[in-house]
Amino acid sequence: MRQKLTLHGDWPSSNATIAAAKKHWSHYAREKKRWTDRVWAESKAAGLRPMTPPIRLHFTWHMPSLKRDPDNLRGITAKYVIDGLVKANVIPDDGPKQISGFRDDFVLDRKSPRIEITLEEE
Repeated sequence: MRQKLTLHGDWPSSNATIAAAKKHWSHYAREKKRWTDRVWAESKAAGLRPMTPPIRLHFTWHMPSLKRDPDNLRGITAKYVIDGLVKANVIPDDGPKQISGFRDDFVLDRKSPRIEITLEEE
């Protein structure tokens, strides 16, 4: 089975999240909940169904500019996305028995920043 989820808009960078968390301990928990809940809601709205592991995830990051390093965008955001997919019961857990691997592509799209996530059962 193959399913796709598109998350429109720009997402937080790892550097910004870490810097804010250094100012106050609760920032990370608040941001993680906000983004994880968004992925949960978008997954439900898209009608994503539960998948059987192992699952491979392909992220296509449509970036509004090329100023942000790819690893800075991917790091924290991928965690939020995966945790949201678990919360939505699309994937049962985020361990290595459930997720077999990742692929990332980064492209410039000034007009429509988004993340397209393709989930594929192996």
